This record gives sequence, C-alpha cells and structure tokens, in this order.
Amino acid sequence: LHSIQNNGIVNFLRLFEVNEDDNSAQSLREKRSASTQATTTKKTKQSECQKKASPPIDIELGAGNGDWIVRQAQSNPHRNFIAVELRADRVARTFCNMVFAAASSSSTIDNLCCVGAESRSFLRDRVKNGTISRIFVNHPEPPTQTMGSHDDIIAAIAASGKGNDADNSHEEPAHMLASNTLEEAIACLEEQTGRIIIVTDNRWYGRLICATFAKVANKQRDQNVTTKTKHTCVVRADKLSTKDGFQLVDSVGEFGLYEGTPSVLFQDGHRP
Repeated sequence: LHSIQNNGIVNFLRLFEVNEDDNSAQSLREKRSASTQATTTKKTKQSECQKKASPPIDIELGAGNGDWIVRQAQSNPHRNFIAVELRADRVARTFCNMVFAAASSSSTIDNLCCVGAESRSFLRDRVKNGTISRIFVNHPEPPTQTMGSHDDIIAAIAASGKGNDADNSHEEPAHMLASNTLEEAIACLEEQTGRIIIVTDNRWYGRLICATFAKVANKQRDQNVTTKTKHTCVVRADKLSTKDGFQLVDSVGEFGLYEGTPSVLFQDGHRP
C-alpha cells in the first residue's frame, strides 16, 4: 500500500526497495526524486502544448445514422466531432458509415467519436462545462403529444421558469430538447463563443423550441438575481441577428424563428 501514490499509480521503484543499506537507499531516493521532477516538468510541458493545440469540439445530438456528422468530420479535419445517439442500431450504422467513408476515400477519420447515450445524461455526466464549441441538432423528432402545437401551451412554456416555477416542467411535452436538456447543453458551451444550432422543417416544433429556450432564459435570469452566480454560458436572445438569406418568420417571447438555408449562415457547419 505504501507504494501506491495519491493518484493511484503504483510506485514501482519503491516496490523493489528491499535489503538496502542506508547509502544505497539514500541514493535511490535521490535518483527517484530527480526522476519525478523531470517527469513532472515533461508532463507539464506536454499538457501546455496539448492545451494550445487542442482542436475545437462539436457535438451532434440525435445523430441518427451519422450521415451528416461523418461528412463534417471528413470535411473539417481540424475539428473534433462527437455523434450522440440513443438507439444502438443507429450508433452502429454511424460507425459503419465512418469506416466505409474513410475506405472509399483512402483516408482515415480519426476526429469522430460515436456515443450511444441519452442526450441530457451524456451532457451532464460526460462533458466538462465550457468545453464545447458548437452543438448541432439536425431535424430532431417532434414530440408525439400534440399539446405542444397549441398556442396557449407554447405561451405558457415561454412564460414559465421564474421564481417558484423554476423547476416546473410538467407543461412541457416529452422530447429530446426539453428545457432540462437545453440547460445542460448551454452549460457545456464555451463562454461567449459557444453556439447551439438547431435545424427543423417543422414550424410548430420550431416554435416549441423557441418557447423552451425562453423558459431556460427566464430560469437563468432568476438564478442570477437570487444567487448572484455567473453561468458559463447563458441564453442571449439579443445576440441573434438576421443574416443574408434568412428571414424572421415567427417569434415566441424574445426568441425568433428564422427561415433559410443553413449552409448560408453556417458555412463551416452545414455543407450540402
């Protein structure tokens, strides 16, 4: 036990310290001390280099069969990608698509990781806060319940998240992008520069997502006032702006729903 260091690594030099006289033991301790210092210095320098050279990380939630994210990984070798999908068969297809895409182009794809997990738990338990550059959600599955399509329900969701209602989510239909998932996603994003990019062709679901973002923003503002804490990344509707090729077609609370071609705005994220 005395040979196990604080980090759980076995100190093999000490394991073999047997039948030594005082001089040899002292010499061995001095050598071990010098070796430890040299190793620590080397690891520190390597850590600094890795930190400087670390490429940005993008995540796709609900990656499906991985068609989109495999293309992104091939087209952007300077970035790292994580495909998150709940269904095991789709995770396997994503992995197969990655292998076949690499083989067909006589190259390797070493910047894509396939993960089988539920989105919220993965973001909460496996991703460090403030480390993700972009989170993509491409054509997420709308909730099977029709309650989310009613204007009064959408308005109620957009107005919730304040005060005693901050943890109340009973009025939300069940879907991947519920407010508790969005909160975890926002916390994972890089401060100031992190982005969540959601693309859907379902108009009412787009309005529901806007309402859910409004709820998260309400909750964040309320927490900032009561606890004086600073979030790693916060929802800021005032940072949204109309871009060439996009037009505002609807709004829920302070959040607008824009219509257009994603590749026009996110040229490095949504290529045809």
